[in-house]
Amino acid sequence: MFIGREFKVIVKAEELSKLDLQIEELLDSDSFEAEFEASQDYAEKINVWQFRAERNLNELTGSSESLNDNNHVVRLPKLNIPKFNGDSLYWNSFRNSFRVAIHDNTSLSKVEKFNYLRSYLSANALSAIEGFSISDENYDSVIEILKNRFGRRDIIIHAHMNKLFESSPCIDLMI
Repeated sequence: MFIGREFKVIVKAEELSKLDLQIEELLDSDSFEAEFEASQDYAEKINVWQFRAERNLNELTGSSESLNDNNHVVRLPKLNIPKFNGDSLYWNSFRNSFRVAIHDNTSLSKVEKFNYLRSYLSANALSAIEGFSISDENYDSVIEILKNRFGRRDIIIHAHMNKLFESSPCIDLMI
């Protein structure tokens, strides 16, 4: 009986995940983040209940096997990725933060990654990809466009040089 309930939770979690993906495809970028956070809250609650169910099942069966580490839920603080506006000075910082939090996350589909990317872009960076519809096929193309437009080494060096020339010289040095 207990195993049947655990199985039902897993099946319902999979159904919920599929429905979340369908909903996310219909959302615009403004409402996507709020909806995604709500779906993550549901997923976290499901993970907690799955963990509890497995723990109770192990206690009932007297199993001394250790619990799978993947079922432990650790609540981390929300990762804050600053919006990228197209200023090449901040490209590497944005790219690294986005890559670690979103791009390399294997639990996200390319459509989800694309939605996240759009929500973290503004000004010139958003304009560079506005013509692309959100789809699996376009995600990799958009990443390449952003790299070529804002992440080229010569552009970054030029932006840093301009920043240096714009800064005022230090005239009051104490040696």
